[in-house]
Amino acid sequence: MSMDTSDAALARSLFEAEQTLRKAEPLHSSRPGLTKSEAYAIQREVDKLREGAGAEPIGWKIGLASRAFMARVGADEPFWARTYSGKVFDSPATIDLSNWFRAQFEPELGLVLGADLAGPGVTIEQARAAIRAVRPAFEIVDTRPAIDGLVVLEAITAAPQPMASK
Repeated sequence: MSMDTSDAALARSLFEAEQTLRKAEPLHSSRPGLTKSEAYAIQREVDKLREGAGAEPIGWKIGLASRAFMARVGADEPFWARTYSGKVFDSPATIDLSNWFRAQFEPELGLVLGADLAGPGVTIEQARAAIRAVRPAFEIVDTRPAIDGLVVLEAITAAPQPMASK
């Protein structure tokens, strides 16, 4: 019997790993040749499961925002993901890392928007005008897929990471 490698099945596997604090099998093992559009489709399925479990989308994160880091991992553009309630903490915060695999801290800039942006077609000027505040923040990175090193398409589908700001 072959394994179900549909977007929904792979998303369920990632979501269950997130909920049970266990590693998930790397997506490229289940679906060799995974494309960026497929990774985003799986991400949307994971997001539906999170929202079905009561998580509320509260913002967005951008990964691989620096050209140097994109070049280091072979990416041609940054990636994006939703940020959910329960994953953002005001500082100071105490976060239990005992069930994490490889917690890593990354400095970030948190942008607080004063207006919604809807695309495609959003201009740089519109995006700048929508920013209400910029806050220092950090992200705690720990991916559920059991991978060594960064695989960009795995990162697109990975669980949103806790972020702290203020």
